[in-house]
Amino acid sequence: MSNVRMRFLGQYLPKRAILTETLDSLGYHTETDDPFFTGVDKRHWADDTESTLFMGTAAAKDLIDRHDVDPNSIDLIIFSALIGDYVSPQSASGIQHAIGATQATAITLDTGCASFVSGLTYGSLLIRSGAFNKVLVISVSNFAGRAQSKVKNASAIIPGDGAGAMLLESSQSELCALVSFYEKSFGQHHGMFAIHAIDENSQPTQLWKPSQTAAFCFDKDLVEKIKANARHYLPLVMKQCMNLAQITPDEIDALFTHQPNQFLLKHWRDEIGVPAHKHLNTLSEYGNLFQASIPVSMFDAVQKNRIHPGDLILISSFAFAGELASSALIRFG
Repeated sequence: MSNVRMRFLGQYLPKRAILTETLDSLGYHTETDDPFFTGVDKRHWADDTESTLFMGTAAAKDLIDRHDVDPNSIDLIIFSALIGDYVSPQSASGIQHAIGATQATAITLDTGCASFVSGLTYGSLLIRSGAFNKVLVISVSNFAGRAQSKVKNASAIIPGDGAGAMLLESSQSELCALVSFYEKSFGQHHGMFAIHAIDENSQPTQLWKPSQTAAFCFDKDLVEKIKANARHYLPLVMKQCMNLAQITPDEIDALFTHQPNQFLLKHWRDEIGVPAHKHLNTLSEYGNLFQASIPVSMFDAVQKNRIHPGDLILISSFAFAGELASSALIRFG
């Protein structure tokens, strides 16, 4: 059985950067007392030229160019995006063609904001099975600029756009990069938090009916349910993941999570006993990047020399307000 190595990252951030201090002048109603909508000073919003295909390809090419990876050596691409360029299909095979990975098959894996964690987990297991040797995991979020930004209230303050990629490789090392993982679905919350088509009266409608935009529709009750589920489920899977590996929080060198807001980031690290300086994120600079949050933040940490080869890293995310939560403990480098 092959082991797995995780060491190469790439990213793409849209060229348009939006400062929070300028949003009011752009017609947004940003006043809120709810900590759920706090913590972002700047975010990047994709424009109409920065499609899901474009951003995923750019992140993959960044990795390939930085680390001199032969695209033909990649045999599987695992792709996820918050929204695609079409209702269907997603952009996985388009990225495969665009980067010249002629030997690869490309699939879409969708566990919402947990998709990158799921992709690393299942990609690693496929390598360990002997089915694949090099797996490229790509996650894209370009929903904020093209959709949520059209809803000019506090819900537009938090999201940002970006894309990240990581390469998984088979290795003969005695150590496997995937140390442990724990993932669980909670189907009782299915559909509670969904992207809706919105009609001319800003009310949710069906996707196939005429509408002006699509967005998450927040109300006070929904926000409180999201807070409750997020506080419960993410610490649950992180603790389970650490228990499976028989490690303590003190042994973790870095923690990366989905980054919805300051409120949840603090709760999560406090709940599992990881200090703030080890909980690395890019919330203030890039906003909530949904499933792209973890790879973009890991890329940032590598560039700033905040994580190193051999570090034990806990990554975790929850999806769709509690439908699923996923955690993996990895050995980087």
